[in-house]
Amino acid sequence: MNKLKLTFLLLFVTSASFGQQQKPQVKSLDEHSGLFEMNLGLVSYSYFNVLAPSLQFNIAAPVNRYFSFGVLLSLYSTPKPASRKDYLGNKVLYSPKGVRGGFLLRASTTPTKSHFYGELIATGGKAFQTGVSKNPEESKANEFMGGGNIGVNFKAKNNSFFGIYTGFSLGKLNFDMNDDSEKITRFQFGLTYHMKT
Repeated sequence: MNKLKLTFLLLFVTSASFGQQQKPQVKSLDEHSGLFEMNLGLVSYSYFNVLAPSLQFNIAAPVNRYFSFGVLLSLYSTPKPASRKDYLGNKVLYSPKGVRGGFLLRASTTPTKSHFYGELIATGGKAFQTGVSKNPEESKANEFMGGGNIGVNFKAKNNSFFGIYTGFSLGKLNFDMNDDSEKITRFQFGLTYHMKT
């Protein structure tokens, strides 16, 4: 009987000490965490002469404390027509727009606080109404680009950040209607909403 009481006493003490050790852990901002980011800005391609509003979404997972790897999706559309000469030498008014997706590799100074960052990007997508023809169906092209962005994010409440960014890319357009291609550049800048996940 005494042995039974002793056994129950040991079980009680063991379970009580185990329960104290299993306190719920709150995730710290200092731990590695992923990110969700939305960029709202303006983009300028060398193949058209107007600025286009753009919207981009970034999702990335941590590689280590300072590096993260992820994907991006970007859309742009011009609010007013651009003009250029088509392959026949005629002036064409067109409204460039496009969508692209790709990968990013980002390095940040102190990701859990206000920080600077730089990233490399590789993208592919579709450009519509490139101006090579008056016919919109003949004016489509595949876009392939590589480049980089730099920016700064300022710490706000909870896991949120607000910031600014700018970037530059090089690449080319492969037109659907023929085997021609055109080398292009892309410059972008804007505002960022950044959230740790």
